[in-house]
Amino acid sequence: MNVMLTGDQYHPAKKISDDLGMDAFIAEALPEDKANFVMRYRNKSEHTMMVGDGINDAPALAYADVGITMGTKRTDIAVETADVIITADDPLALAEVIKMSKKTMKLIYQNMIVTILVNSAAILMGTVGPISPVIGAAIRNAATIAVVLNSGKIIFLGGESEWKQVIESYTAFPAD
Repeated sequence: MNVMLTGDQYHPAKKISDDLGMDAFIAEALPEDKANFVMRYRNKSEHTMMVGDGINDAPALAYADVGITMGTKRTDIAVETADVIITADDPLALAEVIKMSKKTMKLIYQNMIVTILVNSAAILMGTVGPISPVIGAAIRNAATIAVVLNSGKIIFLGGESEWKQVIESYTAFPAD
């Protein structure tokens, strides 16, 4: 469920909520209202994500599974609290970042499966004897190189215009 929490008044909040296709919205929310909502929703949901840019959003950003701050007018406290920072002002940029993260997670799972299967087979065959341990080690190193190359396709091969534009338009990185 997509819920917009905002300190704005009802009518502007409704318009923005409708424009963004939100399932629901809560207007005139105080910082503690936002934080309490995120805490309660987090207990009922598998994952919660909070997007905010100001001091009033920082407590809710901290309670969310993933806190995202965005825009050029974001505050330092929101940046410090958030897990991801998007420098674009367009709220629709969030959809691109989510799309990018899903593709990245798919690639991570793919790399994990390939690494486990190839390395396990190389260890087994090197131990049992069909190949020498040196050949098994070479296979393991080749698998590592293949995983790195597979990961590089995000930037270099997998829709260069799509990925490069997203990476150049948004700076998304985990906060320390």
